[in-house]
Amino acid sequence: MTQGDLDRWNAKYMKWKTEQGVSLQGIIPPHDEWLEICAKSMTPASALDLACGLGGNSIWLAKSGWEVTAVDISPVGLDLARQIAANQQVSNISWVAADLDEYYPEKNSFDLVIVFRYLDRTRIPSLAIESLKPGGQIVFETFSSKELTRPNSHIKNPQFTLQPEELRNFFPSAEVVKIDECDRVDSCTVRLLAKKPIH
Repeated sequence: MTQGDLDRWNAKYMKWKTEQGVSLQGIIPPHDEWLEICAKSMTPASALDLACGLGGNSIWLAKSGWEVTAVDISPVGLDLARQIAANQQVSNISWVAADLDEYYPEKNSFDLVIVFRYLDRTRIPSLAIESLKPGGQIVFETFSSKELTRPNSHIKNPQFTLQPEELRNFFPSAEVVKIDECDRVDSCTVRLLAKKPIH
């Protein structure tokens, strides 16, 4: 990402903090339904949350028994996420400030990789697959092309959306377990559960 991207995300999280008031006590960022649907059949182990934002998904995984590494470019957002997790007495999350263009986790080291509403066609597919252990799983969700026609959508550029067929081939070396479209009042998304081959 560029310095402008970093500044924009830091400003967004500073504005969010101002809107919440002085104390973050009692604030719980929501986790994603697709994550809960997919993870309920998994045995908690090690998870990597790429572009974690305020950490809603990371905190939910940690509460469910996972050891989580949560990565985001914004130190401001991560500091807020760390405070929120501490207020809920959640300690099994490692918060990592890193640009995903330059982040290289240890290969074959995670049982689960999650990516929500962050789309990078060049970097994310290989990063997710390489960081997974054989047999590990990917839970992915981003905006679908239908989002472009939804009233009040902030997405205007089709490059920030995926077709279901494109998502099916997003992780070419992985086995697609399930792929789905979800059209809500506030968003239209396409989502996938895939598994890294054991061999």
